[in-house]
Amino acid sequence: MGAEERYEEMVKLREGGLTLREIGERFGGISRQRVDQIFKKFGRVESSLIPTERLARISKMTLDMVKDMEEFGLIKPAREVKFERAVWKYWENKPIDPGILKELIRLKEQKKIEKY
Repeated sequence: MGAEERYEEMVKLREGGLTLREIGERFGGISRQRVDQIFKKFGRVESSLIPTERLARISKMTLDMVKDMEEFGLIKPAREVKFERAVWKYWENKPIDPGILKELIRLKEQKKIEKY
């Protein structure tokens, strides 16, 4: 497999939701930094989108809080990737505004749903 073919495969894996580390493992255990260098060499700038779990972590919230915010229409994913019955959601790489959490709690109180 040539360099461009390997790169195209890496892009497919990245778009499928794999991390740089996971891609490196699939290509003989190369480091995530090396994968990033390969992306830069071929002109791909890493996306600013992150998966739901990382959004929750950088926002210092639980995964359930993030999912509830989406359900109540307070936040919206930047991109959804669907494969068969699975859906992966990707978000802007920035923490959720704490004011949105207050709004979620207010909405939940109105509906008499459990608070956080």
